[in-house]
Amino acid sequence: MKKQILFLLAVAASTLTVNAQKLSIDKVEDNGQRTLISKSYNLYTEFTTAAAFRLGCFIIPENGDFDTTFVLMLTLNEGKLQIDQGRKLLFKFDDNSIMELSSLTKIGPADYTYNVTKYGTDYFVKPDYSVTEEQIEMMISKKAVKVRIEYDLDVIDREMSPKKNKLSKGLSEAYSTIKKALTVKKDVYSDF
Repeated sequence: MKKQILFLLAVAASTLTVNAQKLSIDKVEDNGQRTLISKSYNLYTEFTTAAAFRLGCFIIPENGDFDTTFVLMLTLNEGKLQIDQGRKLLFKFDDNSIMELSSLTKIGPADYTYNVTKYGTDYFVKPDYSVTEEQIEMMISKKAVKVRIEYDLDVIDREMSPKKNKLSKGLSEAYSTIKKALTVKKDVYSDF
């Protein structure tokens, strides 16, 4: 009986922690650099492909001041893609406006992870795209209907289903969670 009660208490405590914590990472380095990364949200899902995103915020101390950078971090289940630095990620919105983001790093031929299932092997690449706060606010306020991912050989176009499209809602939650976390001063000694 004691084991069951302890198990239920542990499950309840972890559920409360997960619900209260919408960041997967909130870390401060000795030099004052702070990294905040949101939990993962679905971008699109199709029969054999999918994509998820997280919002990252990196605060880097520079000459007594702080440089804040936001990054849209994708996880693409689209095969062993190679994506050179500077390749484009395009979002088309329901008002026909288009937003362009650029990849920050190179994804080479060996920069993928995989998952073997009874149905086959899924390959994942994780490109990061620089995004401004104005672009985040635009993506929150508009409804994305299509996404285009440029990779080294071609582009991938994916329609964003109204029922499964979580970009606006997910970004809104991630952005507000990060902004709220930034109001709390944190250093390496916090929660020690």
